[in-house]
Amino acid sequence: MSIRICFRTACVLVMLVLMGCEDLNELKTLRIAVNPWPGYGYFAVVEEREYTSVLEIVETASLSDSVRAFNRGQVDMLGGTLAELAAINHSGKRTASAVLVLNRSVGADMIVASNEITSLEQLAGKRLALEKGSANVLVLAMALSKSGLQLDQIDLLPVPQGEMPVAMMTGHADAAITYPPTSVELESLVGFSRLFDTSQAPNAVIDLLIVADEVIDQHPKELASVMDTTNKSDNFALTCSVHQPHFKHAF
Repeated sequence: MSIRICFRTACVLVMLVLMGCEDLNELKTLRIAVNPWPGYGYFAVVEEREYTSVLEIVETASLSDSVRAFNRGQVDMLGGTLAELAAINHSGKRTASAVLVLNRSVGADMIVASNEITSLEQLAGKRLALEKGSANVLVLAMALSKSGLQLDQIDLLPVPQGEMPVAMMTGHADAAITYPPTSVELESLVGFSRLFDTSQAPNAVIDLLIVADEVIDQHPKELASVMDTTNKSDNFALTCSVHQPHFKHAF
């Protein structure tokens, strides 16, 4: 997978040199699906500061919604992880590749559980809410590895991210695999607390720019323009972090 990412990235970056004075008004607008995960704040900065004219953001409620939009042909790319990339290519509806590493989760992806559950081992026999086919499965894999539990020892409950607070409050789920902004809401509820997070597995969830293979092949100039803007937005975030330290950590 890493070789494929590097190869695709190299091909696109070559186009940065070839773009020259190309009239971007004649280029295709690329649509990207992004959910509220703070790590995709790069693209909000790109759009707000008009770093490129070829990018249109399509907001989705969750990673699963981003995948659905991609598979339906509603977007050309999305922010996601290896889990979403695998789900897309497994579906057979479209093929995609990762062309850029955006960031990694170091504590933001987590398992929130009722206070009665104080260790990962105590998830045995419990109902664990997760968003199937998303980065949640990567967190689950790390939690199983850390605890020594087997997959069949936990009752997995498919729940969209936005519905997890209700599932927890009504007792439908005992724990949930979640990420911001849903995790912020869950941790604020009385009777629930963080049980596990990716600070204990910092390489488990790595965010990627996932692009349709036909876009990589047919619109390399536009894609190169989008990729170049992530460096500009990153520099902007670093500048802002001098005065607002929390800004940088949102990415």
